[in-house]
Amino acid sequence: MKNFFITSISLLLLTFMFVEISQNNKQSYIPIEERISKHSKGAKASLEYLHRLKSNENGEIPIQAVLQARRDVESRKSNRSSSSNTTLLWTEMGPDNVGGRTRAILIDKDNSNKIYAGGVSGGLWKSDNAGLTWNIVPGTDQLEFSGVVSICQTINGDIYFGTGEGATSNMGGNSNGSSAFIGGGIYKSTDGVTFSQLESTAPSNLISENFDFASVTEMAAHKTDSNTLYAATRRGVKVTTDGGQTWQSGLVTAAEFLDVEVAIDGSVFASTASGIFYSVDGTAGSFNQLTSVGPVFGGGSGRIEIALSPSDANYIYAIYSNQGGLGRYKGIYRSTDKGVSWELILPGWNGTTPPTYNIFNQQANYAMSIAVDPQNKDRVIIGGLDLWEFEYGVGIEPISYWAISEFASFYVHADHHEILFDESNPDRIYFGHDGGVSRSDDNGESFVTMNRGYSVTQFYTIDYSKDGKVIGGTQDNGTQYINFSNNISNQNAIEIAGGDGGHTQISYIDPDIIFSESQNGSARRSADGGTTNGTLENFLGDTIAGLAQTADDEGANGLFATFINPMYLWEEVDSDGNPIDTSMFFAATTEITNTGSDYCVYMTKQALDFSVTPRWFQVTPKYATAIERISITSDGNHMFFSRGNNLYRTDNLNLNADSINDSYKFLDVGDTNDDPNGDNPNAVVSTIKLNTTFQYTITDIAVDPNNKNNIVVTVGGYGSFSHVYKSSNAMDINPVFSSIQGNLPDMPVYSAVIDVNDDNNIIVGTEFGVWSSTNGSNWILEDNGMPIVPCHMLRQQYLPGINKGIIYVGTHGRGIFKSSNTSSISYDSSDELNNFNSVSIFPNPAETFINIDINLTEGDFINDVSIIDLMGKEVYKSKSLSSSKIDISFLEDGNYIIIINSNLGKQVGKFIKTN
Repeated sequence: MKNFFITSISLLLLTFMFVEISQNNKQSYIPIEERISKHSKGAKASLEYLHRLKSNENGEIPIQAVLQARRDVESRKSNRSSSSNTTLLWTEMGPDNVGGRTRAILIDKDNSNKIYAGGVSGGLWKSDNAGLTWNIVPGTDQLEFSGVVSICQTINGDIYFGTGEGATSNMGGNSNGSSAFIGGGIYKSTDGVTFSQLESTAPSNLISENFDFASVTEMAAHKTDSNTLYAATRRGVKVTTDGGQTWQSGLVTAAEFLDVEVAIDGSVFASTASGIFYSVDGTAGSFNQLTSVGPVFGGGSGRIEIALSPSDANYIYAIYSNQGGLGRYKGIYRSTDKGVSWELILPGWNGTTPPTYNIFNQQANYAMSIAVDPQNKDRVIIGGLDLWEFEYGVGIEPISYWAISEFASFYVHADHHEILFDESNPDRIYFGHDGGVSRSDDNGESFVTMNRGYSVTQFYTIDYSKDGKVIGGTQDNGTQYINFSNNISNQNAIEIAGGDGGHTQISYIDPDIIFSESQNGSARRSADGGTTNGTLENFLGDTIAGLAQTADDEGANGLFATFINPMYLWEEVDSDGNPIDTSMFFAATTEITNTGSDYCVYMTKQALDFSVTPRWFQVTPKYATAIERISITSDGNHMFFSRGNNLYRTDNLNLNADSINDSYKFLDVGDTNDDPNGDNPNAVVSTIKLNTTFQYTITDIAVDPNNKNNIVVTVGGYGSFSHVYKSSNAMDINPVFSSIQGNLPDMPVYSAVIDVNDDNNIIVGTEFGVWSSTNGSNWILEDNGMPIVPCHMLRQQYLPGINKGIIYVGTHGRGIFKSSNTSSISYDSSDELNNFNSVSIFPNPAETFINIDINLTEGDFINDVSIIDLMGKEVYKSKSLSSSKIDISFLEDGNYIIIINSNLGKQVGKFIKTN
């Protein structure tokens, strides 16, 4: 074992090393204290945040409503002619070097360089070079459910993966909340390329046995029978002996199983919160609880993770955690007689007394893993917040650390979910964690991150620059900036802030100025494109006294800022992109008082001025609950904001536009329950609570950039009659909101855009992809190049620039996408959809020319022909078409659309240009 004890002195040295390495590699310095702040509080805040977005008014996620939404989405896909019946083309932007939460890794039994890994909301990925590069297994991010949490391979090479993140799920409950997803059963492939859902596992309803497969946390294959495998499911361990066609219960129980393992002698062990179960041969009905486990593990446990020795079937290790919060680990145990007796080898929490080694950071139910060294049955590697090595008779020590430079040899991302030894090369180990995949080639002495091409990052927020760069806040991977500076890939991202990334903004006036945020409102700004970040104090100064920018994630008093705290940068420019007026920056804040918390919005007009400490002004009343969404009208004079399911409007923000030194005053029109001081008759800025209360939590407020009277409000939750509302008189004292849900499936809607080119076009991001409508009645699934995954934020460039009209999407599991054409090229009227495929193009793909075949009869004529590239730029136009053959040799490789305007209307086709 190597010496790796982190002391305060060594941490200081690591800090200096971090700065030096980062500067040498032109990377941003992410302060260690910022990362530590996030992980000192655990994952609870993020789980609660996402549960709030998905749950109904009772704090529950109705499972039947989830299943019905999936059926509706699948029905809409299958009932259309093709994905050509869409209005938008999408291009993936990355990041291709970051990764995301990974719970499943598989090494192919016949080729140890072929590796599979699964993102919990981003599909199945394959590497043919031991993790150096990755590619999506085609179609696995377009399935009914795209989250992969378990995987196994039978001896004949068939591969199965399970879905449904049971390790963090709270299905239908409201105790902890969850960022997890209800699964879609088990998928199978006989060639490692094409996967199909096993109908026997497709969740259907609550009383069906199939619903047991809504969570398949772990799977294991029989050692000699290619048709037999085991699945740890939501209700029991399941056994199939016919390759997944039918399943039987290993034992009859309503308990959720979180682990199942097969020993080298064919015996099977499985675990639930109540203990460990054992079967000598794994046959249905043969599992029994180990009698000795009851007093050791039984009762009150939250999770038990087991590991079996690959060299000795008698050796078993188990980690045991309690039920409280995200789980304090109670101890690590070992048995050398197949579970007949157990020894506590590493004590955990004892009541309120913490353990000597803080392996799991009080979140063992979220991140817990263990594996036995194939070469040494007395040695295990344990994964929690970091990686630890335990050897019986020797001791325990950490072998990795997350709060250091990513270039350090012992850096591995935090929160470990999977550890897998390569038994053909036992010194090689793979690790799955919240940052993706890492690998060690020297038995845990050093580590390398293996995320190139593994695009499963979970974004909460995004923004863009006027030259097309993108930035976003992510789950446990900080704020990622794709600035096209990397020589290897234009999808490469740089982390400019740590923790869980929140809202972020890039200035249009000066794109080097970037605002970023970590969880619970820890705000920063940079004047050099994120290379350095000013501290929170330098940004906010002393003008907002007593603000709490971090949260007590344990929630002891329930008083903390919203996990993703809203902020908004407003800038006004002329038609040439030149600034007209001073910018305004808005941020929701939290002030801790003697009686609780006060929440309000502050603004400054000096956010872009780094020569001064910005002066801030309160522009809303103080409220008892958090402000969660902010949106500003294009003229900068009005702000819409939300608290829960209530919507507000603040007016007259521009009245002091000519003097940044004038104090802002605010008027609370009514709503005196939230403001006991009542109205201020001398106020300049006023706030009103709008008279519409929405059913569920407001998730976004989209304002028409051309008409501030038009706004769209989206809400989350399942089981609502409507998730999308529109008002055409939003500036009135009592604006009217009407549902434009139409035939959109009943599912959480997270974000919306009102098209800058046509205010009839509404585009929304949902739990199941991006959808668009021109009439608020008929909705189209926009999946042409876009995976069907949660899409948490949509934003469109409406200011002048090369990317005007481009829509950017931050997905929660597949990174960032952008529309390759501007939405002004609209095909979603019924006539245009009917004619969409009327242009036949061949060859396709094509190298030097294309032939087109359109449906024209005598007397018909063509007005013009256009070809549009991925940026929405017109690259070819002709007023006539003398021949059906068009030269495309001058085009760069890529996807294009061809538009033919004739007396019959618009006819559209798509083609690919290749070399």
